[in-house]
Amino acid sequence: MSENIAIEPTGGSPPQPSSPDSSLMAPATQLGTMASKYAHSEATPMEEDIPPVSQKPEDVARKSLDMIKDMKKQALLLFATYMNSNKSDPDSPETMQALSLYKEFEQKIVAAKEAHKSMTSLFEDRQDTKDCGNNLGLVRLVVPNDLPVLQLRGEALWRKKADPFDSAYDFCNTFETVLHAHGLTLNSNWERLLPLCMNPEQVSWCREALMDKRYTWKEVRPIVLDHFDTPYRKFLLMVEVGSMRQAPYESNREYSNRFQKMRREAGMEDGTQLAVTYFASLKPSVKTVAQVAISSHLGAKLPVSINQIIDLVLASGEDSAFSIKNPHKRGRLTDEEQSSRSSLTSSS
Repeated sequence: MSENIAIEPTGGSPPQPSSPDSSLMAPATQLGTMASKYAHSEATPMEEDIPPVSQKPEDVARKSLDMIKDMKKQALLLFATYMNSNKSDPDSPETMQALSLYKEFEQKIVAAKEAHKSMTSLFEDRQDTKDCGNNLGLVRLVVPNDLPVLQLRGEALWRKKADPFDSAYDFCNTFETVLHAHGLTLNSNWERLLPLCMNPEQVSWCREALMDKRYTWKEVRPIVLDHFDTPYRKFLLMVEVGSMRQAPYESNREYSNRFQKMRREAGMEDGTQLAVTYFASLKPSVKTVAQVAISSHLGAKLPVSINQIIDLVLASGEDSAFSIKNPHKRGRLTDEEQSSRSSLTSSS
């Protein structure tokens, strides 16, 4: 290893004979020679491989979406290959290999989508935080007149004319929708507008727990949910999700949207158990048709996401033709409707 650290002179002249003075200057000369060599050396192959970071986040995001779109086209070709092979011989090694290739590529698309979502969210948060101090003094501040009121069903209503929300989850969604509709970024405006949605007790909590802490809305939202959607309220919502059933004339898409909304309100995490709960709540005719597609697609594996089952149920095409006339509401019934239904049931 010792011969690898020898340093050749940078100039073309032969080495000079040593002298007392030159020997004293040798370390400095060698150090200068080493610094000169590395200061003027060409880029190494590793340095040449690193691309310059000069692209804007929105340009990278656009290219990322184009990449995902191309990946979907490739996945479609792989699935078509699997279908053709499955049609001729479902149990052949070629069919199993085609299915394996498609599923493997499907996971790559999911990973690419998650990476794209994470990247765009990261730079959106940074940009909003950066612009927060710069723009507030330059732009005329807007206060939307349709801000939601943070009052929940089953609790004392402090603003009688405003409808209560089923959960803090619903309130946060509406708050975000209103701000987006008025062109207001959440990170720059939540601290200014959120207290306007609260009563004095809630404002007091908000000032202590949230304000003047440089939180982004992504950090604030779970704090609001944990404070107002208490464990007992979440427990009741989970019970309600477990007892949900698809109505006779409710289309698959309508019911799937209603189920997803309810389970998000309850804070139920996606997974195998949630997928089973959803499938068990479907009407018998839908389950009969969908289980064929589920068996063919999953094989010997359990579903890992409710979205897998929902996609297969929707693809089965069992939606009712009478769904347009369906009187069933997508959300939960109001207190008046529930009491009316109970009185009719008891009288009959």
